[in-house]
Amino acid sequence: AAPQTEDGVRAHVRRRDEPSQSRPSMSTEDEPSAKKPRGDDPTAPVEAAAPQTEAPTAAAAADAPAQSIAPTEGADAKPAGDEAEDGTARGKKRKIAAFLAYVGKGYQGFQRNPGARTVEDELERAIVAAGGISRDNAGDFTKVQWTRAARTDKGVSAVGQCIALRMVLDPPGVLERINAALPAGFKIFGYKRVTGGVNAKTM
Repeated sequence: AAPQTEDGVRAHVRRRDEPSQSRPSMSTEDEPSAKKPRGDDPTAPVEAAAPQTEAPTAAAAADAPAQSIAPTEGADAKPAGDEAEDGTARGKKRKIAAFLAYVGKGYQGFQRNPGARTVEDELERAIVAAGGISRDNAGDFTKVQWTRAARTDKGVSAVGQCIALRMVLDPPGVLERINAALPAGFKIFGYKRVTGGVNAKTM
């Protein structure tokens, strides 16, 4: 036990009466700057605010000029190989066999002969006028695979002659258009779709 001296009692009293040494409280000013909001720091850089545009009113939108949309390139273009033989309508060439009759008077035979008036010349002219053969292919039978079943001599007529060729059948009514373009004494009775290898002379 501690000695009960007068000095000891006084020292003990002084220790009990002395205020306790506690950690001083931290004021707001002593807090680290990291806890302070950035906006309170006068040295912090100020970010520029994005400009605000006023939304157009309905009246302003109505007065604004209409924006035209450019057409997509090639949107209205016709597909390659689907061009019409006469250059004005769309179609595709098909191999057909046509059956016809003609009066040969006034013609130098059926088969084409340069410098002479022939039945084949009249047939091709009418098919071109009807849009079955293009004007670019006219005059060259190899471009349309034109073949004939037989030939006739000068002034000779025929019924049931047959030719085969590749021609455009669209739009509908090509047979009527051909017959309308043929001279008097000529008539195509009809045609039938055939395979690409058909030759009127050998089949």
